[in-house]
Amino acid sequence: MDKELKQKMEEAIQIKSQAKKRMPDFRKLAMGLRGDIDANKESMGTFVDDETPTGTVNGSNKAFVLANTPKSGSEKVFVNGQRMKGGGEDYTLSDKTITFETAPPTNSIILVDYRY
Repeated sequence: MDKELKQKMEEAIQIKSQAKKRMPDFRKLAMGLRGDIDANKESMGTFVDDETPTGTVNGSNKAFVLANTPKSGSEKVFVNGQRMKGGGEDYTLSDKTITFETAPPTNSIILVDYRY
């Protein structure tokens, strides 16, 4: 091998070595991102869609209970497909209990989406 070719190969090896040192370790980067995703997932909570709360739908019962306590403001309550307004307008939420201002009509379908 001639001297010039050998020198160019050594330069190429040196450049490659320097590039490796500057390049992030993608496995560590991916694990770090995974940790961020897991942490974010925990802060977001678990999602529940279309839960039917317990309680008798008989036209006079106003109180219905969810399986979990929703994170504040995350709940969406629907009666017969119509979204209800919280904060006392259509219902209030205390812990796991939804209390409607007016009892849902007999045989209504009550569904709730929320995070906990």
